[in-house]
Amino acid sequence: MLSGVRCPGVLPRCPLSEVDRVYEETLTIDPEAWTVQVGEQTVPLTYQEFRLLLFLAEHPGKVFRRADLLRAAWATESAVSDRSVDLYIHRLREKLGDFGRRAIQTVVRVGYRFDVKEAGSLRLVQGRSPPGR
Repeated sequence: MLSGVRCPGVLPRCPLSEVDRVYEETLTIDPEAWTVQVGEQTVPLTYQEFRLLLFLAEHPGKVFRRADLLRAAWATESAVSDRSVDLYIHRLREKLGDFGRRAIQTVVRVGYRFDVKEAGSLRLVQGRSPPGR
């Protein structure tokens, strides 16, 4: 128990505005133009990264197992390991930066969830589905 412990100077270095920060970034996905933007920044994605992100974004809040993501978002019928999903999730988080790290959540021992409320907002441009869907 840490009763009576003092941490002088800790709060002044951590302003309230940083603690209660509201994320206002917007993720824009345009399936017809095959583009992704975080705020005003265009994010280059591979074909498979784009398909995976689009699938997750179309189902916000829903938890998917790796096998479900392989069936739904992979364009190929070839043998692909469940761990490929982990690799692509890692790449998406890196490319999308802070937005991706907040929005693409790991549900331990289950799979992944896309929760845009944790990261900002989502703008999914309506139009036809991308090729291969």
